[in-house]
Amino acid sequence: MPGGQAVPNGGPGYPGHGRHEVPQPANPYASASPYPSAYPPANPYAQAGFEPNDPLARPTTATIPAASGPAITMASPPNGLLLAATVCAVIGGVIGALGWGQWWSLLGWVLAGPIAIWLVARFVAVDTERKTATVYSRPGSTGLWWVVALVAVVVGIAVTALAVGFWVGQL
Repeated sequence: MPGGQAVPNGGPGYPGHGRHEVPQPANPYASASPYPSAYPPANPYAQAGFEPNDPLARPTTATIPAASGPAITMASPPNGLLLAATVCAVIGGVIGALGWGQWWSLLGWVLAGPIAIWLVARFVAVDTERKTATVYSRPGSTGLWWVVALVAVVVGIAVTALAVGFWVGQL
């Protein structure tokens, strides 16, 4: 107003002009809960060591492991076990074929059957363990070795089983 008097209840350019303070409703979740641990903390990232306002949630320097930790090594499948299974199955099949109807064809069955199958099973177990490494690289030849080993085991078992069967039939 003229003469330096204040405008009652505000006016143009004065606080509160054209605005009405709306009271905020009470927060229904602010009451004390009988299960306070059932709700997450206000900032769940603060406990995990992340910056609270970082959109990418990068870890702080306190949670980054030291550079002097273990070196990263690359793991690969144990193709040597597949090679050993293939060799056992082939040698067992040859022993079974050469000893057709003889007692020592049973030795070929042991090589081509239980021993070769154990080697294939060991390959699967070790390969599964190595897949959990930080870096795992599977060469393309692994699939070929897998097929060759399984075919050799099946053929070796079939040949030696027939040889053992003919030996048992002669008894």
